[in-house]
Amino acid sequence: MHRVSSMNIRDVSIKELSSPELLPEFCNLLSLTLKHTNALNEITSVVLLLKSMPQLNTLKILGIPYSKEEKISHRAGY
Repeated sequence: MHRVSSMNIRDVSIKELSSPELLPEFCNLLSLTLKHTNALNEITSVVLLLKSMPQLNTLKILGIPYSKEEKISHRAGY
């Protein structure tokens, strides 16, 4: 099991990343960059994810245009 310390994610992939199977991987997450695509239906998922990460020191929210053709992506640092 690898412990992730920093991560960049798109808001449309939050539900998958906050699953009970993956959430323990983020217990050491200190820095999160959220690429926000104005997907209003994802706000609840964002709030629930942030509540489950009290150790988070840095949160960046970047606005990016949403494109259905673009693949859902994330990048992590270990």
